[in-house]
Amino acid sequence: MSETKHDKIKAWIDEWMEKLNARAKAYQAQGLSAEDALDRATYDTRMEIRRAPPIDLDEPEEPA
Repeated sequence: MSETKHDKIKAWIDEWMEKLNARAKAYQAQGLSAEDALDRATYDTRMEIRRAPPIDLDEPEEPA
């Protein structure tokens, strides 16, 4: 796997982890325990990832 693909995957994971963390904090603010908030946020995030378009790992072709 090239470094570019690795970087794209890492950025994609980081983006989803930020969303997961924000959701968990929002659920905690609604009064859920940390464990329940994380469980619910994880489920929501997994469902959103399933609906999201696949990550594009194709590297652009270099001009000839």
